Amino acid sequence: MEPVEQINPKSYIGLALNRLNKGKCTNRDQESLDDLSGSSSTSSSGTTDSENSSKPSTSDLDDLSDSSKSSSREWHRRRDCKRGRSKRSKRKCSQKPKQHQKQMMLKPIPPTKYEGSMDSKAFHQFITAGTAYVKDGQVPHKKWPFILSHYLTGKMHEFYVRKVSRDPYCWCLPEFFRELFNYCFPVDFRIKQRQKLQCCYQNDQKVKDYVYELDELWTMIGEMDERTQVHKLWFGLRKEIQHDLWREKLNPEISTLEDMIAAAEIIEIAQSVTLETNGKGHTKTPTAIRSAAATPDGREWM
Repeated sequence: MEPVEQINPKSYIGLALNRLNKGKCTNRDQESLDDLSGSSSTSSSGTTDSENSSKPSTSDLDDLSDSSKSSSREWHRRRDCKRGRSKRSKRKCSQKPKQHQKQMMLKPIPPTKYEGSMDSKAFHQFITAGTAYVKDGQVPHKKWPFILSHYLTGKMHEFYVRKVSRDPYCWCLPEFFRELFNYCFPVDFRIKQRQKLQCCYQNDQKVKDYVYELDELWTMIGEMDERTQVHKLWFGLRKEIQHDLWREKLNPEISTLEDMIAAAEIIEIAQSVTLETNGKGHTKTPTAIRSAAATPDGREWM
């Protein structure tokens, strides 16, 4: 299985690639569509000419239509007099959106150069910024991969030279990004994400930052129920926070993920403002409790 096939469709990379795939076709398909539209327009023009040649002359019907036209004009004139004011206001309202249809005055922002690091955030930033750059710059579709190749360095530039440079105008952007991902990330990409999740502990991070890191890994891996997420969060938090979670009558087998996150953040704030008063009336912060969750070993509460 290719690395790109292991991307969770609901992750930020999966969503970015899916947005490109919707309503997009390859350059070859676009050329065939153009050919079809040209042939259809030619055939339709020929059909119109044949129909016009077969139509009878309408000169005999002019006298009959004059009276109906004059009565119709008179009826429309009276109606317009009654609705003149409302019609003018409607016309103004209908013209308003056209005033906003202006060209963008800002210069398109080029993407940050990507060297091919196995960093999902860096890859996501490149594909989103690169897509916006070629679209805002109104670059023709078939030139999109060629323009973005100027922002590839290192092994990513080697990928372009080896695979794309032979015929760069035959590559559509979704295919280009998918092959970039396959070239950059390993075949066991998802397994490595699971291993990273197993070794992910709070350590010195804030609860909010730790939850964000876990959520990113959960999203990239996918297929994980809430109870599994609750267990990972609970036993990955620092031991003093776990201790106070029990005090708050929370339980990893019952409590929801949302309740646990909210309680852990409050406990963290409460622990940060705990002060010890000495004999002189001055205050000092207590010595930080060393986390036993720093490594998978020694995880028991002392």
